[in-house]
Amino acid sequence: MIDQKTKDLILYLVNELKDKEDFGATLLNKTLLYIDFLHYYNTGKPLTSFEYIHQQYGITPKFNQLQPIINELIAEKKIKREVKKIGTKDAKKLVPEGMIEYPQFSETEAKTILEGINYIRDKNASEMTDNHHRGLAWRLTKGFENIPFNALLLTKSDEITDEDLEWINNSFKNWQNRANYTKL
Repeated sequence: MIDQKTKDLILYLVNELKDKEDFGATLLNKTLLYIDFLHYYNTGKPLTSFEYIHQQYGITPKFNQLQPIINELIAEKKIKREVKKIGTKDAKKLVPEGMIEYPQFSETEAKTILEGINYIRDKNASEMTDNHHRGLAWRLTKGFENIPFNALLLTKSDEITDEDLEWINNSFKNWQNRANYTKL
């Protein structure tokens, strides 16, 4: 089932960042993560329904969670996919198709979203990918492993201590237990 708030956020981001020349799939992924992390940091809960995983170029929403929302927005003719040249590469860019209805977000959600948009405006995909690769959450996981939100709270220290490892392992176990409990 597609979460309406997550769908509204994607549509809102595509519309708000339509003029950012390099806003393609990579920056959409990074923006979603940044907004989710900020919201988690401030409220204890992510804004979207996404689970995030370790991928080669950083942390992304699970493909099978993000792609159905993109496909639905395309089918509804709210967005379309274009291939644009960004630097020397062809990038998939999502652009709005016509007018959108602005979704209703709470004041806290709106502030988080605005902060995420403002943060990403002057960043490119390479900078955001580099930021992810420096983070301990990415460095402590391997390809396609889930990354719990509390792991993103780890500092960017170059040295991973035994305490860091114990904390992340305990946090991950707690996160898995909560995830399994909510699926019952």
